[in-house]
Amino acid sequence: KNSLKKILWLPLSRVETFVFSFFFGLFLSFFAAVIGNTFLFGNTGFGILLEITIFYSAYFGILMLATTKGVDNITFPVIFLIVDLIAGSIGDPATNKYQLFSPLYHKNLHYSLVVAILILLISFTVYILDRKEKW
Repeated sequence: KNSLKKILWLPLSRVETFVFSFFFGLFLSFFAAVIGNTFLFGNTGFGILLEITIFYSAYFGILMLATTKGVDNITFPVIFLIVDLIAGSIGDPATNKYQLFSPLYHKNLHYSLVVAILILLISFTVYILDRKEKW
């Protein structure tokens, strides 16, 4: 809670804080994925970047919703991840419809991207409009 207070004291708007935080984390995720794929697997392709964007966007949105609303910002996203894992592993993967739009499984990249962007837009809106600071 004190870190959010310190960040909001900077001469940045809430929009800039949200956008900079998102893109900084996305850059770190891209950097780690490219380095990891190159050194561990010898793969120099950038096909995984869209999947990382989908996953990161959805879970950054969930994390920001939890942080903005004052609930535990570690437990709630981890519970969401566990529910996502369980829901995606129920039944046969060929017939599991949840995997089509899951941010973790992203069997259909278009549906998953729409869900991730929707979660991110909702969290952005809540973060901008919720002016009650919780410190």
